Amino acid sequence: AVDTPTLPEAPVGPLALAASAPAASAPTDFEWPPSTRLDYRLVGHFRGPVTGQARVEWLRSGTRYQVNLELTIGPSFSPLASRRISSDGEVTAQGLRPRRYDEETRALLRDTRRLSIALDEDTVRLPSGRELPRPPGVQDSASQFVQLTWLFTTQPQLLQPGQVIAFPLALPRQVDIWTYDVLATERVDTPAGPVPALLPPGSWCGDGPRMDAVPALGQHTDAILAGLGYGLEKIAALRAGRVV
Repeated sequence: AVDTPTLPEAPVGPLALAASAPAASAPTDFEWPPSTRLDYRLVGHFRGPVTGQARVEWLRSGTRYQVNLELTIGPSFSPLASRRISSDGEVTAQGLRPRRYDEETRALLRDTRRLSIALDEDTVRLPSGRELPRPPGVQDSASQFVQLTWLFTTQPQLLQPGQVIAFPLALPRQVDIWTYDVLATERVDTPAGPVPALLPPGSWCGDGPRMDAVPALGQHTDAILAGLGYGLEKIAALRAGRVV
């Protein structure tokens, strides 16, 4: 049997159903990016300084996609905690259509926790085995970020400050309406000149979020290589050989 709970009402407005807008609203020349991997160094504060690493991986083959997000807290050789979330599904004219979501959480002195969500044609099967109707435009915790990128690229009018983006999100315990507020913009320097950038959602203490300049292509290559253990002579040889 499939439960039929009532989803919370989405915000009323022109953008509330943007995530499931008709394909006709998207430009026909949109191209999904090739497979890409980005690595980050995390610095934050939670009851004291917190450091770690993160990786975002986008894989695509034809109409099949996979999104992997990995986060570790503490040193990479012996992290205090880590989480990996993955979304697997199809690329469609309406953006991403997830088919499966997997999550693995590891923490020091605790058992590894794994869970999966199956997003079938008409139902969403939660880790508990409970089945719910699959709402149009539903995303998961990993696919939602790529879906937002697609949405803002194909419908840039959605980026106006004050707008609200809402879509169903399949979570481990329920399917709920998830909303994002589009906040104010701030000018950020780039190699091509200053551009407006959206402030991330949330609330902050002090001066607000840090919005650094966008680095030029290859600007941090020497620093990254040095961090990997390459000396000045080796880096110079790589540059001379046009390896970097």
